[in-house]
Amino acid sequence: MAHVNLDALIVREDFEVVGEGGEAPTKPSIEIRELEHDQFFFGGLRKPDFQRETSEWDPKRVAGLVRTFLKDDLIPGVILWKNKDLYFVIDGSHRLSALIAWVQNDYGDGERSQKFWGHSIPEEQLKIAQKTRELIEKEFGSYKSHREANRSLLNQIIRKFGTKESGTKHLVNFYEEVLKMFEAGVQTDNIPGRLQEQPEYSYLQPDESPYLGVTPTRFSTQVKSGLVIQELLPTAPRCPICGGLVPRQAISVDHIERLEDGGKSIPENAQITHPYCNTGYKEQKRAIKGERQSSRSR
Repeated sequence: MAHVNLDALIVREDFEVVGEGGEAPTKPSIEIRELEHDQFFFGGLRKPDFQRETSEWDPKRVAGLVRTFLKDDLIPGVILWKNKDLYFVIDGSHRLSALIAWVQNDYGDGERSQKFWGHSIPEEQLKIAQKTRELIEKEFGSYKSHREANRSLLNQIIRKFGTKESGTKHLVNFYEEVLKMFEAGVQTDNIPGRLQEQPEYSYLQPDESPYLGVTPTRFSTQVKSGLVIQELLPTAPRCPICGGLVPRQAISVDHIERLEDGGKSIPENAQITHPYCNTGYKEQKRAIKGERQSSRSR
């Protein structure tokens, strides 16, 4: 079987190069999100220029490594050597590149690979890259689908139970249940629906955007804001001079009929306006109106 070319995913560098930045922190472990293209850690990843090409794994082996990670099974350690703000991969380039490929959806044909190969990737490499992508998405889904699904469901759990001890317990139970489903071979796209079938997760809304609200025991910020807009704005006071909404912390009481014109300081002759509208703007508006009337009479 043809091999997946992941050589473009970790930049090659002279082992003796001196980093330009400050001292990077020591990394006892790596979080999966740190392999996203805009993360500091990924930006500092290097492999020695003498290291062999990262192109010895076939699609099944790449998928198998990612599957092992998702099941939280043991993955042999990656040996990194830190040089200032750079991390050189001494051992484990294929393992790390397989995870990067999943995170960045680049199996030898993505944006990073295209730039590396000068947008002239061999046809065979494109085919094997697509085959790897299809295999992974069929078996357990893309990194993006996992991230978005988990973000939405986790947000709903946190909104319902909070972030303290009770919320932590429910999050741990959620992850354990998801891992059981992975081990049972449940497809990623089917996991939210399968969770919702269980009484303890019946409140979950799998189709919800990660940023929208649900109907938990506490009202979400979005629900509260929506209620304010729906109930209060239509009845909020408006300035009769400019027509804009008048906030409670910035109001002025104006004479409808000016004192100079015989107006009285009684409730019937009072109106709530913006302070600016009650001073300069109103007088300016009346002055312009007076000039127009004067022009017509000439």
